[in-house]
Amino acid sequence: MSPAVKISLLAAGLFLLNGMLTGVWKYRRIMTSPEHRAPVYVDIAHRASFFYSFASLVIARLLEFSPFDERTQVLIAALPLVYFLLTVIGYMKEGF
Repeated sequence: MSPAVKISLLAAGLFLLNGMLTGVWKYRRIMTSPEHRAPVYVDIAHRASFFYSFASLVIARLLEFSPFDERTQVLIAALPLVYFLLTVIGYMKEGF
């Protein structure tokens, strides 16, 4: 298994874990809110984490068929994964 695939699979697992943790945060905010609603960005961070987890798995699978060398594959994987990470961090920051 190439390093790029391993990085993508690790990212998928971390996004999945973050999705579950933000789900707890979302549920807690729903239960304590008078309107029984979570803040918009908490909800977005929760859903985006799950979406990005799946996208990371797709990236890992596509990299298995990549004709490029390992360094190029790592770069190809890193670009969207870093973008995903930064967006989720931004959503969580706005949710706080």
